[in-house]
Amino acid sequence: MKILFLSSLYSPHMGGGAEVVLQRTVEGLQARGDEVVVLATGPQPGLAASYVRGVKVYRAGLLNTYWHYSEQRPGALARLGWHLRDRYNSGMNRFIAEVIEREAVELVVCHNLAGWSVAAWDEVHKAGLPVVQVLHDLYLMCPGSNMFKKQSPCTTPCTLCRSFRQGHAERSAKVDAVVGVSNYLLERLRGQRYFRGAHAQVIYSATPRPMTG
Repeated sequence: MKILFLSSLYSPHMGGGAEVVLQRTVEGLQARGDEVVVLATGPQPGLAASYVRGVKVYRAGLLNTYWHYSEQRPGALARLGWHLRDRYNSGMNRFIAEVIEREAVELVVCHNLAGWSVAAWDEVHKAGLPVVQVLHDLYLMCPGSNMFKKQSPCTTPCTLCRSFRQGHAERSAKVDAVVGVSNYLLERLRGQRYFRGAHAQVIYSATPRPMTG
């Protein structure tokens, strides 16, 4: 089976633990004999392929006001514009469609969707392929991904978050299976009516024990 892993970032662009988990998963599956390919966003326009530690990685130039993985932090107005576009960035779907066709993909596993947006689910569904969503944070409920404001956690989505995520729960019905890296994360999303009808599973992130002796 040819598996496409879709992610906001991929090595050497490492935003945090999600990218570490993704790389370990992809490399582990390939070492086991599975066919894998990765599609992530990148700073250069168009679509380009390279290899990272033996894994084929496509990078698509982000069709938004700026690439979100950069050293310089844009101003508040620029960030607002970026998130407005990221509510449903259908322009990125052409890259997904191209890689699916080029690689004869049979299954798509989505990790962090920042940059791709939930429009990715629609494109995979349109291609007639099963889609798995792996949850690493609260991006699907909050543009900031953490539901944390004014030095305290948000108990419910604020007005801005509800506006930016309007219709997302309904679109998640196109996801066939969902994986949470914690039960809290999975149930928080399902409590907001995400992933109705999807097979749900908690798989904790793990770090290999270093070799000693």
